[in-house]
Amino acid sequence: VSQSRYKPWFTSGAIDFISNELKKSDTVIEFGGGMSSIWWADRCKFTLTVEANHAWAVKILNEFSKYPEALSRWSLKFVPSDWNPTSDQPKKYWKDNQNHLTPDSIESLNLRYLSIDFDPTVIVIDGSIRPMNIESVDQYLKNNGSVRLIIVDNMETLSEHTLDKFKGFKRTDFHETVKELIPVHQNGRWCTSVWVKKK
Repeated sequence: VSQSRYKPWFTSGAIDFISNELKKSDTVIEFGGGMSSIWWADRCKFTLTVEANHAWAVKILNEFSKYPEALSRWSLKFVPSDWNPTSDQPKKYWKDNQNHLTPDSIESLNLRYLSIDFDPTVIVIDGSIRPMNIESVDQYLKNNGSVRLIIVDNMETLSEHTLDKFKGFKRTDFHETVKELIPVHQNGRWCTSVWVKKK
């Protein structure tokens, strides 16, 4: 899979840095999928994408079907906790169907979305419920030593949530400097941060 459109929606400096850090033996859990899912699966031993938006999940599945060699190293976990940052702000589907959600079902969805049931070496946070995701990954790291890379996108809005998190890792921020590459809705600011486990 060499098409350039299959790449993470991260800042360009972060993509270059991650590309140099990745190993073929890496196993990835990606919270929030997209064309990046194909990029990870093409480069790593195994990638699990956790996706909250059903339409986006279908789109990723359809795109993956063109690349059996990448598809054989990938899996999708769909959990429809499609809100950001909390269920008080559901995205379109749950905004239209909010009467079907209860506090118990919301909690259950969030817990299913956040669970990690294998030993990834790379964790990507780029999807729903990111503040909770950062917290749960920080807790996961306390009992699991396999992780060597953590990537958090949109740190221009999430930085406060990562304070004192991911101890034992060195953080590097990659701010996008090419204005044309910054999504319009981000008001001229875009930062992807990468944590590398200290030797």
